[in-house]
Amino acid sequence: MIREIDFLLEVDAFGIVVHDDTANANNVREWLSTPQGKVYGRPSWGHELERYKHEPASSEVVAVNIEFSIIKGMGRDLPNVTINAINCEPHATEIDLYSVTIVLKSGEIIQEVV
Repeated sequence: MIREIDFLLEVDAFGIVVHDDTANANNVREWLSTPQGKVYGRPSWGHELERYKHEPASSEVVAVNIEFSIIKGMGRDLPNVTINAINCEPHATEIDLYSVTIVLKSGEIIQEVV
C-alpha cells in the first residue's frame, strides 16, 4: 500500500497527515481545493467553481453544472484520472456550499465540500 503525504502538509498530534490511498485521489483533492489561476506557471490549472458562488444552493441545475465543470476541468488538468461517478448536491447544513462525491476508477470515494 502506498501512503501519500497530505498535499496541504497538514499536521496532527502524530505528525504529518498521510493518506492510505493512491496519488490520483490526492491529486483530485488538491485540484478541488485549488481555484484556477492560483498555481504559478500554470494559470489554467484548477477548478472554476467560483462562478457558482452566488447561485442559489437549492437549484438542481447548478448542481449539474458543477458536476460538468468538475468533469471538464479534471479531464483537462488530470488526464490520468478516470471518474466512474460524480454526485453534487446542496450541503445539508451549510448554506451556499455543495457536497461533491467522486468515485474514481480504482473504487476510491472522495467527498469534499465546495
